[in-house]
Amino acid sequence: MSRLDVGVFARPDWPDHRVGNRFSYLMDYLFWIGNEVVSYARMKNFNVHELKKDDAIRPKVEDELEGADPVFFFHASHGGDNVLTGQGMSDMICCPGTFSCPKPNHEMLSDRVIYTLSCSSAKELGPAVIGANGISYIGYLPYLYISVDEGEDLDGAFKDIWEGGAKALIDGKTTGEAYNWLRRRYEYWISYWENNPGWEAPGMLWLLKEDYNNLKIFGKRDAKIRSRKTIIEQEISET
Repeated sequence: MSRLDVGVFARPDWPDHRVGNRFSYLMDYLFWIGNEVVSYARMKNFNVHELKKDDAIRPKVEDELEGADPVFFFHASHGGDNVLTGQGMSDMICCPGTFSCPKPNHEMLSDRVIYTLSCSSAKELGPAVIGANGISYIGYLPYLYISVDEGEDLDGAFKDIWEGGAKALIDGKTTGEAYNWLRRRYEYWISYWENNPGWEAPGMLWLLKEDYNNLKIFGKRDAKIRSRKTIIEQEISET
């Protein structure tokens, strides 16, 4: 039985696709979002096992999953139909499928809730993890798009949505509630740009609508990553 209130946060960051606006590289955007998620988790007394940059590689992730036995696995990096990548596009988690996976390790995610900010992995990896007794898998199929234009309502809109979904789980929401929160937040930003005449609106609407349609959930929708006792203690400490 995996441990509630415990999570492994895999956060690679390397020079991948140059974008050069708010940050130099695309991976920097995901790392920016992950920083907020990890900071929030620690503030909420969540037990964080963080693997970032050069530590976000397969052997160390496997060691943390086995040793910490977390209920929650957070991932923010590139992905493929059957793979989540680590530092430098290395193979972190994979199952048999479209891309090469000489040593499948998706069963390491059994009895866990997975929240991944990556392209495509909901196609083959998500169902495979649930088939290996994973609890829930929230990801995207086929692609996860982002605006690289700087602004609170541009690249900041995606940060708002993506980190908010993770925060909902950390706050004790069920996986179904977190998924529905994500959908409502996409709908908020879609409505915002439908009523915004700026030149950015057509592009933002396309990106947001694609992500909205590509968001998937597999497995249980009534699962939580927090214990009731911890949530009550947190609520008391905040009053």
